[in-house]
Amino acid sequence: MPIAHGGLGVRRVSSLGIPAFLASAASTLPLQDDIISLCLCPTDSSLEQYLSMWSSSAGPPPDPLPRKQSFWDRPGLQTDRARIESSLVEPSQRARFLATQARHSGDWLLALPIANRGLRLDDEAVRVAVGMRLGLSLCVPHNCHCGTLVDAQGLHAMVCKEGTRQNRKTPCFLMTVVFIATAAAIYSLEHGLCTFPEVLSSEILDPIHQPSTLRGTVK
Repeated sequence: MPIAHGGLGVRRVSSLGIPAFLASAASTLPLQDDIISLCLCPTDSSLEQYLSMWSSSAGPPPDPLPRKQSFWDRPGLQTDRARIESSLVEPSQRARFLATQARHSGDWLLALPIANRGLRLDDEAVRVAVGMRLGLSLCVPHNCHCGTLVDAQGLHAMVCKEGTRQNRKTPCFLMTVVFIATAAAIYSLEHGLCTFPEVLSSEILDPIHQPSTLRGTVK
């Protein structure tokens, strides 16, 4: 799926083949007509075949044929999105999928990995970021040293009061998490969904509204 649709921007070649061909054919039809106007040439059977295949699922195309690939690609993306949404069972899964489609939620995937600007993520950071975006398992379920059971998605690390100093070193981290979680909550509530109850708990909101709780961890 494209980044704007909640994916990683990695597309299947099979899903891009027909839209790319139809967009290319549509944009060159006037030139083809000019070149072969003085010749008796048969109709392009490939174009007719792929138009028929596309129309079988998306309906008849407009006349003249659109030249932008995004038009031909849109029905397939809508089908893939509907298939993904139908496979989501938990409300938190649906909330995450909707949140990943929010504006700028995937901008980090487009950032140039410039190390001296702090934009290069190491392998572990990429693994965690991709896992959280796609809702994958990030760790083995275990008991945190604070006594809470940590599930495979590892979301408890965002709110654990006994977390590592690295995670709690600055209020900016907490503010970022709250901003993302709040955006997900608003987007989810608009669609009649609940969101991550643990991420929006008072454990993460209290340190922001009470900065004194962070004085012992900020250096």
